[in-house]
Amino acid sequence: MKLTLAIAVSLLATSVHGVADHLWYRYSLPNITDWYNEIKVHPDMEPTSTYFMSNGFGNGYFGIQPNAPNKTVLFSIWDADDGTKVTNQYCGPKSICSTFGGEGTGLHVNYNFNWTAGVTYAGLIKTKSVVPGYTDFSGYFMHENKEWYHMATYRRKQPTPWLTGLYSFVENPSSVTINITRRTNFGNQWVRNATGHSEELTVAGLDHTSPLVASDRYGAGVDKTSFYLFINGPSNDIPKNTTLVRQATHQEPDWSMQGKTGGKTTKKSTKKTGHKTTKKSKKTTIKKSSKAGHESHRKSTIRSSHHSKVVKKSHKKHEEPAQHHSDKHHPGKHPQKKHEKPAKHH
Repeated sequence: MKLTLAIAVSLLATSVHGVADHLWYRYSLPNITDWYNEIKVHPDMEPTSTYFMSNGFGNGYFGIQPNAPNKTVLFSIWDADDGTKVTNQYCGPKSICSTFGGEGTGLHVNYNFNWTAGVTYAGLIKTKSVVPGYTDFSGYFMHENKEWYHMATYRRKQPTPWLTGLYSFVENPSSVTINITRRTNFGNQWVRNATGHSEELTVAGLDHTSPLVASDRYGAGVDKTSFYLFINGPSNDIPKNTTLVRQATHQEPDWSMQGKTGGKTTKKSTKKTGHKTTKKSKKTTIKKSSKAGHESHRKSTIRSSHHSKVVKKSHKKHEEPAQHHSDKHHPGKHPQKKHEKPAKHH
């Protein structure tokens, strides 16, 4: 009896999982140092065990999670490929900064904030070379009242500060409640480079983890000036490798973060804007993880081309090669270079 039960539990663990889908943004601007994205989670579509990731890039990501007992904002940076550890340069007064481990290591920060579904928030990643051969990554979160919070700044061994491979995703890391739809909108995406030129990102390709099973549900679409993604729930939407085009807002964010966003109307996506210089903060002690939470970190080196079906005609833009984060619950998944196990919070 015990043996039969053990076999049944084992089969269930390998067959029940949740799919994750991604938007890979296309752009032509080189040497990107600033990456802005807005996020609005749909009401009643934010069960626990969901990661709504808005600002993804080659060496880290940023997003929000409906964890229990605290909803949280998350920002993570992976250690360098040669094993050099990321170091903490600043940890905000309301932030919990700690290391993470698993199939990859690095530093992350949790900001326990009771965000509300149906409300638009924003994430901003800024990079800067301060020490030769290293890059500082700063994560900022914009509240409903347009006030910004500097969550943390992490220093990674990286010779150039350019942000590449920009993407967003929705994921069910613990593969539970797969009958409940998880859905969010991502909108008004903008990037800026080292010379102060900016570009609005209006084109993205849809992709998802693989292999899929019959119970997997995923999809994406366009709501005027924003993209939406969903996973789980009753039905699929559109197929993998589809190109989506949203309407442009021409509302460039206030890169200086002076308490507002979308205050600048631009006709061209190469308008120069000014940088704000922030004061250097004292280093803070990194805390080690101690309390379990529902969180999943993904990074891999799997690359695939987006020869996508075009939904709307658009200008040709460069799309970074996809770097998929395969769900660890998927049997026969592609090999990953790095993967962070569910995090432990303070």
